[in-house]
Amino acid sequence: MRRIQLLCIIALLLMVPALPAQDAAPANAVTAAPKVMDTDWPSKSKDHLNVEKWATRHAAILEAEKTQRPNLIFIGDSITQRWEATGAHPETDYVSVFKHFYGDRNAMNLGFSGDTTANVLWRIENGELDNIHPAVAVLLIGTNNNGASRTTPALRTAAAIELIVKELHQKQPQMKILIIGILPKQTTPEKLAIDHTVNVMVAHDLAKDKLVTVLDIGNIFYSKDGTLNLDLFQDQKKDPSRLALHPTAIGLRMEAEAIEPTLARLLGDKPKQ
Repeated sequence: MRRIQLLCIIALLLMVPALPAQDAAPANAVTAAPKVMDTDWPSKSKDHLNVEKWATRHAAILEAEKTQRPNLIFIGDSITQRWEATGAHPETDYVSVFKHFYGDRNAMNLGFSGDTTANVLWRIENGELDNIHPAVAVLLIGTNNNGASRTTPALRTAAAIELIVKELHQKQPQMKILIIGILPKQTTPEKLAIDHTVNVMVAHDLAKDKLVTVLDIGNIFYSKDGTLNLDLFQDQKKDPSRLALHPTAIGLRMEAEAIEPTLARLLGDKPKQ
């Protein structure tokens, strides 16, 4: 009986087709390690002191603040720093636009090219808000959290922006804060959706903060057909291979016009045209 059972089992095994053998991995093959996101990113402060221009700018601002007492400050990345750029054409003459809207408002530019929320946090923690007492800060930050080389979940960037606001409150409890939502850019639909979600989250979470106003003005950079108006960005004018990210001086004038009624109210003066 046992012999019969054994023969049946052998017969069944012979009926099952053999599985194809898998190729053996080469001896020198390297398996890519999964990308692990730092759990503190982007709410942990980080400097760029290894970048000479960044370090020099930080030192220059600390020195300027020893004598200048701004009433209005602009905190951000390269879009904000671009207010200092000069040019012979209306598209490149940022300084003239800045002077028109903010020249008599004792304004100081704290924009740093390439900054993420982590870099802004470091600068706040390392002196840039220590010796001044501005009435209003305009904050535009977050696009580099979700730039060409990285994708950061909306929840993390929103939390980092809200942490920046918290630290600004601690440094300058009297200061009102105007947050401009992350501006649109030429990127993937996924990243545009993330930036939009950041703006919605920040506006929702800070809605009850009486010292904070959040404005999402991104629609001014779109054409009537719903596409991004590339004429309002300077990147491809300099290099056709680059994606649109930095508004021209005309684009930043439109930004200034869009925030002007709110900013004038916060400053307690008349809106500029």
